[in-house]
Amino acid sequence: MPHVVRAIVDSNIFVSYLLNKDKTGTITKVLDMAVQGRIRLALPPEQIEELRRAVTTKPYLRDRISPKELERFFLLLNTLGDILPPIQGDPPRVLRDRADDFLVETAKQNKIDIIVSGDLDLLEWQGASPQLTVIPPARLEHYLNAREADHP
Repeated sequence: MPHVVRAIVDSNIFVSYLLNKDKTGTITKVLDMAVQGRIRLALPPEQIEELRRAVTTKPYLRDRISPKELERFFLLLNTLGDILPPIQGDPPRVLRDRADDFLVETAKQNKIDIIVSGDLDLLEWQGASPQLTVIPPARLEHYLNAREADHP
């Protein structure tokens, strides 16, 4: 049985999914791959809190994403993934945007395979190791296809 890819999906992708009312396109495909079982979402509690805070406090998001829709989304995430333990201490500084360092540290501490993000800080990160890949949403399907071909 092939190894299911464990993936942290950056909050920016979740927000884009919530804003995409017709649920089509590249961002929706990321969640579809989780529904299909091709990836298993790894959900840092810090990220869930960050997402909740952003959607409920930023006027642009609050006006477009209802509290009910956000709660339904969290229920969906819980069926497609696992809440990870919180990281211990302050994560080491590895990115230009210090606010995203917890994603890298969470991935390392929990042996996560990939981080899916549209954030250039993460995509350009030079500290990525062979054990952790950072890819944009548009490359996820290609990455999974290649990995599945290598590990049938």
